[in-house]
This record gives sequence, structure tokens and C-alpha cells, in this order.
Amino acid sequence: MRRRFSFRQCWTTALLGILGLSGASTLPAAEDNAPIYQWQRQYYGKLNGQEQLLYTRGFERSILSFADFDGDGDEDLFVGKSDGRIALFRNPGDNQFRLETEDFSAFQEDVQNSRKVRVKRVIDVGTNAAPTWFDIDDDGDLDLFVGSGDGTIFFYQNRGNALLPVLELVTPAYMNIQVNGNSVPNFSDVNADRAADLLLGNQQGDTKLFYNQGVATRALFCPDVTSQRSRIKGCEKARTQLIGNIAPEVDATPTFVDWEGDGDQDILVGKSRGRIDFYLNRGTKLQPEWELESSRFLFINTGGFAAPRFFDVNRDGYPELLIGTRTSRILYYENRDPITTGLKQVAALRRVNLDPRKAPLALMEEACAQIDVFPNCLPPLLEGFGLPLEVTTLEEIVERSLRPSPSFLSTEIGPDVVPDPQASSNAAAPGNMYTMQVNAPVVNDEETTTETAEPPISREARSRNRYWPVTDNFFNIGELLPKDRHTLVTAGDWDGDGDPDLLLGSRSGALYAYVNQGGTEDPDWSRVEVPPLAPNGRSFSAPSLADLDGDGDLDILVGREDGTLDMLRNEGSKESPDWQMAEVRFAKIDIGSRSTPLIRDLDGDSDLDLLVGNSQGFLIYFENQGSSEKANFVLESARFANAQSSSGNAVPTIFQWDDDENADLLIGESSGTLQLLTHQPQPNYPVSLGWQQQAQIWQDLETAGSSAPFLVDLNGDQQQDLLVGDEDGHLLSWLFIGKQQPTDIAPPEPVMTANTLERPRIVEGQDFADLPPEPTIQVVSPLTPILPREPIYELVSQRFAGQNFGNRAVPALLDLDGDGNLDLIVGNRRGELRSFQNDPENGSDRWNLIDENFLKYSGGANAAPFFADVDSDGDKDLLVGNESGSVLFWENRGTPEFPEFFRDPRPMNGVTSGRNSIPAIYDVNQDGRADLLLGNFGGNMRLYLQEANGTGFRFRLYHRRFLDLDVGLGAVPVFADFNNDQQNELVVGSDGGQLIEFRPADATQDTPWGWKLNDGPLAKLSMPVGGVPVFVDYDSDGDLDLIVGTEAGDLQFYRNKAIEEN
Repeated sequence: MRRRFSFRQCWTTALLGILGLSGASTLPAAEDNAPIYQWQRQYYGKLNGQEQLLYTRGFERSILSFADFDGDGDEDLFVGKSDGRIALFRNPGDNQFRLETEDFSAFQEDVQNSRKVRVKRVIDVGTNAAPTWFDIDDDGDLDLFVGSGDGTIFFYQNRGNALLPVLELVTPAYMNIQVNGNSVPNFSDVNADRAADLLLGNQQGDTKLFYNQGVATRALFCPDVTSQRSRIKGCEKARTQLIGNIAPEVDATPTFVDWEGDGDQDILVGKSRGRIDFYLNRGTKLQPEWELESSRFLFINTGGFAAPRFFDVNRDGYPELLIGTRTSRILYYENRDPITTGLKQVAALRRVNLDPRKAPLALMEEACAQIDVFPNCLPPLLEGFGLPLEVTTLEEIVERSLRPSPSFLSTEIGPDVVPDPQASSNAAAPGNMYTMQVNAPVVNDEETTTETAEPPISREARSRNRYWPVTDNFFNIGELLPKDRHTLVTAGDWDGDGDPDLLLGSRSGALYAYVNQGGTEDPDWSRVEVPPLAPNGRSFSAPSLADLDGDGDLDILVGREDGTLDMLRNEGSKESPDWQMAEVRFAKIDIGSRSTPLIRDLDGDSDLDLLVGNSQGFLIYFENQGSSEKANFVLESARFANAQSSSGNAVPTIFQWDDDENADLLIGESSGTLQLLTHQPQPNYPVSLGWQQQAQIWQDLETAGSSAPFLVDLNGDQQQDLLVGDEDGHLLSWLFIGKQQPTDIAPPEPVMTANTLERPRIVEGQDFADLPPEPTIQVVSPLTPILPREPIYELVSQRFAGQNFGNRAVPALLDLDGDGNLDLIVGNRRGELRSFQNDPENGSDRWNLIDENFLKYSGGANAAPFFADVDSDGDKDLLVGNESGSVLFWENRGTPEFPEFFRDPRPMNGVTSGRNSIPAIYDVNQDGRADLLLGNFGGNMRLYLQEANGTGFRFRLYHRRFLDLDVGLGAVPVFADFNNDQQNELVVGSDGGQLIEFRPADATQDTPWGWKLNDGPLAKLSMPVGGVPVFVDYDSDGDLDLIVGTEAGDLQFYRNKAIEEN
């Protein structure tokens, strides 16, 4: 078999040829028994003496959900984020929530070594996670639903119990409901039928209510499209109600609240420009009727994206309001009941305990009785409530206190007047975050008599809420790079007190200096303003601390975006630094762009050498051929350690990984991952040789992008802890807690069925001998090998399967029912995905239409299905291209014989071809992962390489014009071994009918891509207009036949006679 050449190798060889360097071999792989470092994520740290949430990836576009998922009596806080993940803040019992993890995880099924296993993985829905909890199966524990940027709802069923939750992914497309992006689900029984209904917001601004057509233990939510309901039993009379649309704004983010305390559900909807719509339920518990009460709820404006949620933080019976925003800041409004707040201002009542749960008028009468008889009690009450003496009744005090916000349409003085918060109560309003005023639920008191009845009901939305702004930083997040991005970190003891201080680079070019005032075991960072650390015309500053002039104090070498280095010399002392600009273009070094210096003694000669990463992902090595006092850096290697970060922007740091005397390297890069290289040099060899790649993605540690690592002891245990900056301006921290050998790690837990906690039941009178026996495995002898031979195609039928499938037919074949016969899926221009079962009769194929909309496909026109093993688990998954250019992915969680497809949008986030995507799968760069080649309407192909993404995978765009090929219109790529030489060829079809064939070849100057154009037998075939070729061994004779979809809607069948004629 000829050796395949990867693209990375191709371009590296070409680059080395241009530089006049020899192409060294790739780095050797790591040993399987390499130790695994154990890290403990650190989230909190001290800033200016106060503990703050300091080391996080951020909580942009937060959507909050409160739930007691573990049955400890306290509701924990779950935060959906823009990165598609969920953060968990634990409630220790006092509602002082504390971050436990930024990556909440759950179980899901996987296939390893042909066995189903149950693995725990981080919940990642791609983008814009929107969590909500509800006991959807009425089994006494909470299940988890997560909306996603793709518009589907991920469903995690609790298969444990209320005290010991065990969440497992059931489906990433709950009930096959999909909206037009950014689904935000909420559940509540709005019509008192004991079955929870689904409220769903979406990106285009709709808030819709899906009424539950099932029962409490078995929900049924029906598609919003009427034509699809007829196919689902129980959905014939289903209805979906449009609550409202926020156009021209987008991103409707709804939540339920009982605003008036009348027992029915009202609705708030956050909007993309920061305001909130309020829909008041003017119906009943059985027949709700929502009316828009305010489009500027309480005049709140977050400035962009608002996600409101209610939760009783201070446990006074009145829920506080928290609002997620487009940033990591959560706005927090305290709920101050105007009745109890006013009564607290009455001096005569300060030592009297009143029951705040009573109805307002009953509470007022009780207060009056405690002061004096009526009307003698009025003056002190009026003073406490800040009302004029003209008020003569208790009813009027209540009425004025409960006056609704002027932002409501039903308020007599609203909605165009912005009120003064100070006017409603004597209580001081803390801060001036947002000017607003609010009202809260009236608590009905069953003991209230007719004498204490409430005033006549008004259409005004009265309640006992008054919301006061407390903070715009509910999580108490500390910022080390305020309003800046791209953190690059280094540390050193520049004040001589024995503990590490911090120096951070940034996108703006400024350097942020933080002195440690807390000591070696508990750092407390305090920023110091140093004028020479200002940007000074640079950007993407990357600092490194070292004594460059041998005077005993730390100088600063700073990388820049333009590839040069700045040197700031310490003109002060070891205890009191005074950095001054000494050299703008240090040592005349220029490595291209995005220089990231590391200063260490790399060659063991007791002076400092210089290693610089650059934007192309290379490490450039400058040996110090001077002295410690007067350095002379000389270029020794433009490809140090033969290392390159595949995504570019290499950021190196020293890491003593294997405890030998040789320094190892940890390298950050644009993808956000970390690469580990260890050094085992041979005697008398240059320091740039002898490096081994232990891991291209080390220990699955990952940031949002542009990872910049640095190791330093942060807790005084004499071990290296890990700091990593990222492109969003965050600084992440991991504490080292020990090492673990791979043999110490338990294997994944096997899983038998979907419900892993259930076991086979033995009925009375039955023993184990009565159970069905295990299936017998029969060993089949291998078939006689088929020798390579060129195909001979003969047109057998111009109307395969005897029917027309609709214009622009695109076929795909797979045995879907385990009967050994290939079944047929055909996409077409109308966006149908028709499925046909092959049920042969009397030796002839008989095709039966099973479904006109396979898997309830709703991905758009020009559906282009394709079966391939995308996740390398041994069975074929389903990809579907479409007119918009995106690709939809269904994972096969069944077996090769009995496939079960589940929609998963995560791997295809960001994947697009431009228009009319036609997918093909092949391991193009020979790294063991299936890559994605997309044809498009313009006649070109885009190549996406598969890479790890946490515990899953994703596709990253590698080239927009693969092979520099242009077929005119409608490129259709296909990988297939049609000549039986045990390696795939590449065939590219087109709308014009021409088939272009490429054979694999060694990468040379003539074939830099590793593919060679071949004038073979396929070029002689005359394809129909809009031909879409599919290669499959249809007649089971050992070679690949050819089925071709056409623009007219027919399928043509070409039989391969190569084996027969040879």
C-alpha cells in the first residue's frame, strides 16, 4: 500500500523547502503508560483582600435555572452559557451560591471496543445552553432539559432518584421539537390538567406554548407544523399557542411567574436589546388568557440580551429578580414588599412581630391595633409609609402602597412616566444601577374575614413586589484584565518577599502588574499602576520575566503582534522594581507575528536562552552566546523540537513533567488546547533535538481559545500549579494534587439498555434457567480475497426502484432493519427525506415507502443524505446537507445491523459549505479521525478536519478550496474504493454530468495535496444532469456498483461487471 501524506506534512515540507531547511521526521508518539496529572480546578481567589470569583471562563449570555436536584432541601443554581455548557453553583444552605464546576456533566451511552458503555461527559449543546429542570415523568425526581443554539432541546432523564440523581442523555432532540435557533424551554401546568406544558422561546422572537397531549407520567408534545401532527398518534387535535413575538428584536427568553399571587402563571420574556415583555394572565387556572401588559417591564434595560428568572434569595416569601445578560454580569434586584417595608419604618412597631404572610389589609389592621385604636393609629402609619395626612383610611394606605409600576399598560399614570424609586417608600434604594420600580405577589390569607376583604378588583396588575437594584455582579466576579482580552501570563517574585507576583499581557498591549500581598499559600493580588507598562504602541503583549543583565533583579521581555520584542529594564532593585523602556526592537529579533517569548537556560550552560513562539505555531530558538551579564542571542533553530501547534499562535512554557533533570515544554495554541513535549536528549546533541510529543491535546485541558500556559506554585506545596490565559481575557487556575498511572483508572461502566438502573425481573415461579439463553456467536471463515481490478460499469436501469423521487434526487443506501438487504433514503429539492424498505419478493427487489419524512427531517430544501461512520465507533451515522450549506448530524447509537439515529447538532456547529452542501467522509490527514469534505453549488469543496472537543469532537475548517478544484456548478465529492486496491479514490461529480477521478499519491511538487488526477474509466461515463454518484456493492458480488441521483428525480443504476468479466 502506498504511503499517504497528510496536509500538515505537505505544507510543512513545502515551508521547509522555502526556508532551505531539511524536513525532519514528525515527533515520536508518547508511551501508553505515561502518567496522568491530577488537577483541581480553582475558581476563587483574593483580589484586594476580598475573595472573588477570579479564575473562570465567564458566563456570557447566562440563563439561570434554580433546582433542588439532589434532594438536600436547598435549590442549587445552574447557569447556561454561550459556550453550550452549564455551570453549577452549589447552595450550602444559606443561598450564598458557590461555583462548583463550569462544566456540569451527565452520563450518556457510547460504544467502545464494540461494547456499549456508560460514560460521564460534560454537557455541551454546542452554543447558548438554556437549562431548566422539571419532573417530566412524575417519578419524584427532577429531569434536565437544555435548550441549544441549534434550536433543539437536549433531554437528560434522571435515572437515579431525588437524593442520588443519575442524569443520562436520552436524546439531543426532545420530541423532535426544533425551533429556528436558541431554544429556551420552561415547563409549568398552565391549564391545571396535571400535565406540564412547554413554554419555548426562540431566536426569531417567538414565544410559543406547546400544550401537553399526554399525561403526567408520559408527556407528549406535538410538532408546531400541522402537517406533521397527523403522523403522530395523539397529536391529531394538538394545539400550539403563540404567546407573542418581540420583532424587530430577537432571542425571546421566557420565564413563568405568578405576578399577582392569584395562582395562575404570568409570563416574562427577555429581549435582545435588554428590555423585557410582561404578559399578564387575565384568564383562570383552567383557561389562561395572556395579554401584553408591558413591553418595558419596570423600565429595566440591560443594554443587550435579557434572561429574567425569579428566586427567593433572602427567603422572605417574596422572589427576587435575577437577569442574565450578554456579559458575565448577573443583575440582582431585591424584592421589598411595600407593606412590610412601610411597617418597619413605624417606630411603635419595631419590637412587634407581624406575620408578613397575611393579606395586606389584614396586616394593616393588625398593625393599627398594635399602635392604638383607629383612627389614632393613622398618623404613625402615614409617617412610616411616607404618605400625606389627607389619607384617612387603611384601605387607601394599601391601595397607594400597591400601586403598579407606570411601565404597565393598565396603570392609570403609565406607561410613559419613569418613576422615582425614592417616592414609594422611606427605605433607601441601594445604588443607582437601573432606575425602576416594581410590584410582587399578594399572599392570600385563608383566615381573612369578610370585614378584612380586599378592595374591589381592578384591571391594574397589583402585587406586593417592589424590586430594588442591589448589584450588577451577583456572582462577585473579579476581573484581572478589565475590559481587555487575550490574557498572556507570567509570574515572578519582583518585590523580593518570597512569593510569586503576576504580570499579565493583553490584546491592547498593556501589561497588568499584580503584587501578591497574601503570601505563598494564599495569594492576594493587588494591582499596581506602572506607567511604563502602558501599551506604548504595541498590541498582544506577551511578557516574560528574567534577569537579562545579571544585576539580580527581574527585567521584562515583551512579545508584540508585529513579531518583535520590547525590553523593559529594571532600574530599581530586587525589592522595589522600576521598569523603564530600554530597547524597542530587542536584539533586532523579528519572528513574523505574535511573538511570545520564554527566557530560560535551555542548554545547561548557566546563562539564559530565548525561545519564542509565533503565529504560525513554530518555536524559534535563540542561544545565548554571550554571558549572564551581557546576553548575545543567536538564532539556532527556526523549528525548535520539530514542534508546531496545528492551529497557530504557539505560547511555550517550561514544565518539569517527568521529574528528570531535563526541562519539558507545555505549549498553548489558538485552538485553546495544550501540547506537551518531553525532552530526552542524547549526549552532545543540540538542545533542539530529542523531544517527544507526549500529547497533542494534553489531558483534555482546554480554554475558549488562544491558550497561554504558565506554571508556578500557588499554594506553597513546592509543586507546579497551572495558570492559563485565554482569548476572552480570562485567567484559569488548576492546583496540582498528584499523579495517577493509567492502570489505576477504572474502565468505563458497561451499559445494558437505555435505563441503566433497571435490572431483568424474575417473575414468581421462574428461575434463572427459564431466562432466554445468551446468543450463540458463530465464527465465519474469511472470504477469498478479491484482487484489485478496474471497474467496468454497465447501465442497467434508468429508473431504479421503479419510481421518481422528486427533483434533484440524492440517494443513500443502508440496511436499516437488519434483514441483510440495503434500504434506500432519498433526499430531494423540496426538502423531503423519503425512506424505502427493500422487501424482495420472488427474487426481485420490492421497494415500499415507509416515511416521506425520515427521522422527521426539517432541515430545509435540497436534502442530501449520506451514511458514514463519523465518530469511528464501527457503525454508520447519518449526515444531511441542505440548501443553506449547513450539515445536520444523526449519531447511530444502535448497532451496524440495527441502527438507531439520534440527532446531535454539536459536532456540526459552524460547519457550512456556502450553498447546497453535499457531504463526504474520509480520514484525509490520516490521524485516525474521520474528516469532512463538503461540495457546494459554486463547484468547489471545503475541507473540515475533525478534532477532539472535550469528550466529543468537532470539525474545523482547513481549506476553502480543496484541490483548488472548480467543476463549474454543483460539486459532489465521493470517496470509494471502486477498483478494490484497498484504498479510497476520490470522485467529484458536477451538475454538468462529468465525473472527475483522483487517485491517492505521495505528496510531491506535482501533487502537493496527495491526490493525483486520473483519466480512468469513470471519465468515460456519461452522467445525467445533476448527477449525484453513490458507490455501493448492491449485488453483493464483492465490487462497488454505481447508483446515480439526477436532477429529473430518477435514479440510474450501473452494475460493475469487473469481477464477472475477470
